[in-house]
Amino acid sequence: MRDNELDPIIVALKLSGLVKANEGGILIVRNTIYKRVFNKTWIVEALSEREQQPRKTSKFLYDVYISYSNRDRNWVQDYLYPRLKEAGLRVWIDLQEIRAGDAWLSKINQAVEESCNMLLVLSPDSAASRWILEESEVFLSSAEEREQEQRLIPLLLKPTQNVPMFISSFQWIDFTQEKLWEARMDELLSALDAPVRVKQSDTPILPVRSSSTKYNTAAIRTLLAESFEDEDLRAFVFDYFRPLYKQLQLADPPLNTNLPKSMMIQSLIEYVDDHRLFDQLLDAIAQQKPRHYDRFRSQLEIRE
Repeated sequence: MRDNELDPIIVALKLSGLVKANEGGILIVRNTIYKRVFNKTWIVEALSEREQQPRKTSKFLYDVYISYSNRDRNWVQDYLYPRLKEAGLRVWIDLQEIRAGDAWLSKINQAVEESCNMLLVLSPDSAASRWILEESEVFLSSAEEREQEQRLIPLLLKPTQNVPMFISSFQWIDFTQEKLWEARMDELLSALDAPVRVKQSDTPILPVRSSSTKYNTAAIRTLLAESFEDEDLRAFVFDYFRPLYKQLQLADPPLNTNLPKSMMIQSLIEYVDDHRLFDQLLDAIAQQKPRHYDRFRSQLEIRE
C-alpha cells in the first residue's frame, strides 16, 4: 500500500508505530512480530469495527463550505457539489442556500463560521478575485479567533499563477487533469472523512459549459484596451495566441508591428471567437492583469 498523508487510517497506523514508509513511498511493517499479530484478518476486522462506529457529532453545522468564482460554477455545480452530497457530507453552497431577498453577506459570514472545512476552487479567475481571497481570509481569521479546528483545502482546477502566499502554504489537491478527477476526489473524500464512498460511475465526470453562456465582447474589448499598452498587447498576443501573431506577421505588409491597438484587439476578439478560446483569453488576462480583470469580472459573461 502506498503512503497517503490524507488517509486518516494510514496516519493512525504510522503514529502508532506499526508501519512506516520506505524510500519508494510504500508502507511496510516496522517489526516482524507485528506481521504475525496484526495480520490481514486483524486489519479487516479492525476496519470493519471502525466503519460500524457512528460518526462523531460535529460542533459545526456544515462539513464543507465551497468558495468558487463565477466562471468555475459549472464544474462546481455539475461535479464537485453532487459528489460531496452523495458522500453524505453537509455542504454549504450559495446556489442552494441563498434565496431572493436574503442578506447574502450576512448569510455567507454565518456559513463560514459554521463550516468545518472550506474548499477553495483555485483558477486564474478566482485568484484574481478580491472577494474570493477576502472570503478565505475571513474563514482563517474565524478559525484562529475561535480556536476552531477548521481547515482550508485548495482545489486546483486550472494552472494558476499569482496564488497568494497565505493560500499556497496549504496543501492543495490537483484537479487540473480530467483523467485524474476520480482519484483526486477519492483523496478529497478521505481528507474530509466522508461517511459514504461513492462509486465512480454514479456521477458524470464531464461537465460542459452551458450553451446559453455568451461572452460580452464589448466589455472584453474595453478590458483589453484599459489593461494593455500597444507593446504590451503585442507581447500578450505573442505569448498566448502565437498562431494569430504569426498570421499578422505573414500578412502583406506585416501587421503585427504597426497595427493600431484597436485593430489588434478586434483581431484578437475575432480569433478567439472563431476558435472558441474565450476561456483561454480571460484566464490569460486574469493572470497578467488581475486588478483590471477583477473590475470587469461581473460584465464578461451574459447568461440567458
